[in-house]
Amino acid sequence: MQKVNSCCCVCSLKTGTLIILILTSIGALLRIRGSFSAPVQIENVIAYITLLCISIVGIYAAMQEKPLFLIPYMAVQLCILVGLIIIMLVYLIVGPAIVVYCVERAVNPEQMEKLKKRDCPTIISVEVICGIFAALGYYFLIVVLSFFKTLRSGSLK
Repeated sequence: MQKVNSCCCVCSLKTGTLIILILTSIGALLRIRGSFSAPVQIENVIAYITLLCISIVGIYAAMQEKPLFLIPYMAVQLCILVGLIIIMLVYLIVGPAIVVYCVERAVNPEQMEKLKKRDCPTIISVEVICGIFAALGYYFLIVVLSFFKTLRSGSLK
């Protein structure tokens, strides 16, 4: 896996890791708060509380320079990346087939055009959004992993 020496070519790995973990915490808090505005799905709330706890432990690890406490965040980030890649592959393979199936089943030409205009851009936008999140997640994982490796080797001090 790649290793970087700074985050975004501007700040140190420690600062970058702290920023990434703080943003993750804020995102988890917002998702927890947003979960209560709709019908509550307890699985989502538990997942976001877990992510919040893991990111808080990661903040502690970065501030105290304890590399082992970064492992849970890296594991979760890797699982999220794998999930995004699976979603992208499913949409890439199954998405066009669904559109073709629906277009073939259209009752009239007007309905067929409506399906083409609505569903194809939706599939493409999901692919693009997942791709952006996957690229960011991969970079965040590389930054935190690089910081982890730096702490493990003892070359930070």
